[in-house]
Amino acid sequence: MIDPQLQGKYFVLLFLFFKIINLGVKWIRTRYGEKLIVIRLGAKGYMEKIEHAIAAGETLLLENIEENIEAILDPLIGRNTIRKGRAIKLGDKEIEYHPEFRLIIQTKLANPHYKPEMQAQTTLINFTVTRDGLEDQLLADVVALERPDLEKSKYELTRQKNEYKISLKKLEDSLLQRLAAAKGNFLSDVALVENLEKTKTTAIEIEHKKNEAEKTSEQIDKTREVYRPAAARASLLYFIMNDLRKIHPMYQFSLKGKDFIMK
Repeated sequence: MIDPQLQGKYFVLLFLFFKIINLGVKWIRTRYGEKLIVIRLGAKGYMEKIEHAIAAGETLLLENIEENIEAILDPLIGRNTIRKGRAIKLGDKEIEYHPEFRLIIQTKLANPHYKPEMQAQTTLINFTVTRDGLEDQLLADVVALERPDLEKSKYELTRQKNEYKISLKKLEDSLLQRLAAAKGNFLSDVALVENLEKTKTTAIEIEHKKNEAEKTSEQIDKTREVYRPAAARASLLYFIMNDLRKIHPMYQFSLKGKDFIMK
């Protein structure tokens, strides 16, 4: 997770051993609470915590990494398990590998360059804030403040549209599976034909609902655009303040929290 401004808190992206499933750094901390093991490379006893997390099936957050990760962790990142996936070797130690173990890695570097092996073994997600991206985030915040009913409706519509897409995909997969399993002339299989007709009817209904949801979403987006100027000016102000450091290092400030803290 490339997250220099800690923007991960605005998304819901979780990595299950580098597979995306919905989570972000601060959301991870809130979700797991005391169960989350948070470490930094080089900290006292960090290897013992890693070993414990692997064996106990805990969720491990490795934060603020640089471009190079210690070679001892290469087997873990590469998932080089032994004994048919029941163990993993770190250094000279062989550790029991719990199937529930989860690893999340985060860096605050804005433009890191990782080795090709690292990029091949992991999924890199870049949370670096852009002007347009920040504007969209602020637009959601402004609308949520001024028109909470509107923002709630948009959230529900987005959720519904995603559910419709998932339902259609499941119906398509089910249809293909039934056709593949059919033997002989499937037209003579009454049960199969009835299921196909039912699937077709359900798919048409879902498609209709999805189209209606998209039309409603377009109307909501038009109403939300009224608040776009406020979000655009706030985004512009952020980047102007961020670029002041180019004039003189004295103008560096904390990007975290509400207050600008002069260093």
